[in-house]
Amino acid sequence: MRLLNHIRTLATTAGMLRQWIRWNLGWLGIHPYLKLPGGDKVSGFRNFSEFWSTRATAPGEDEVAFINRYAGKSGVLLDVGANLGCFSLTLARLRPDCMVHAFEPSPETLILLQANIIRSRQINVNIHPFALGREIDHLQFVNDPSSPATNRLVDREEAASNLTIEVEVTTIDQFLKMKGTPNVAFMKIDVEGFEADVLRGAALTLTHRGCHAGLIELCPNNLHRAGSSVETILNVLSQAGWRLHFLYADGSPGPIVTPSNAKKISVANVGMLAIEADG
Repeated sequence: MRLLNHIRTLATTAGMLRQWIRWNLGWLGIHPYLKLPGGDKVSGFRNFSEFWSTRATAPGEDEVAFINRYAGKSGVLLDVGANLGCFSLTLARLRPDCMVHAFEPSPETLILLQANIIRSRQINVNIHPFALGREIDHLQFVNDPSSPATNRLVDREEAASNLTIEVEVTTIDQFLKMKGTPNVAFMKIDVEGFEADVLRGAALTLTHRGCHAGLIELCPNNLHRAGSSVETILNVLSQAGWRLHFLYADGSPGPIVTPSNAKKISVANVGMLAIEADG
């Protein structure tokens, strides 16, 4: 039955069969890679699931255009939940005079991230082996090698799993304080449902306009699993003077994200802009 389900998924999901064939060419020494808009290549995928999910979450043309349009020309760039480095490398290419700080707490993923950064010869990416959240702490983190794209911080009930490890957690505000409180040219946040906690830990940065703009992944299912919601994220941002927008193809801000229209999406990266900045 499981095999039949796999075959059905391959046959009915657009583009998946072709990529599955490409993946299996690895047996012939033709290892798959993902080419990013700036020309960098990301590789080192541990299984087809990771290869497929990375392709789906890599920066699209609208996201690249949004970054180019709104990211500051100076300051630092934050990639929170860097994974294999797709956004880190894209940010580094688009803003070569800014330092990218990439945060990835999974030890195994961290090794692959480092390899991709070294292979790209990008010198403006600094990797940090810890998570960002709402406060300084040590928390449990799902570290599942069979499904690395879903690695995440967890509550105490999930921490009973033998797939969890303890990781260091700090906040954006505290990290920037340690770096001399630089302006944030851009931040991208994708932490499998814990986005609101990351934003809470950036309260000073957001309130005092120490950030130009950002991208946040919205996935209602992940948010629900983490005990959060789209409405929670919107409330945190609204209190700091920010709001979220769906993106048009040219990277310009589209409709404002609301709890109602967010119900229509399964997962999407949305633009984060200060209210006075987007009019």
